[in-house]
Amino acid sequence: MRRRKGKIYEISKEVSNDRFFDVQIVQQRLGKSIQSYTKGKTVKLSPERLKDFFGV
Repeated sequence: MRRRKGKIYEISKEVSNDRFFDVQIVQQRLGKSIQSYTKGKTVKLSPERLKDFFGV
């Protein structure tokens, strides 16, 4: 996911000791989101909606 020019963020299920993603519930939600993505159950947002979503 790109948020700003030159900045790329990656979400990975391989993180097990990260202090921000160490909570079991967060890991479960991320796993469920990854499953939804791989099954094609996602929606592509327009550039305008992305700006609104991220508050840019």
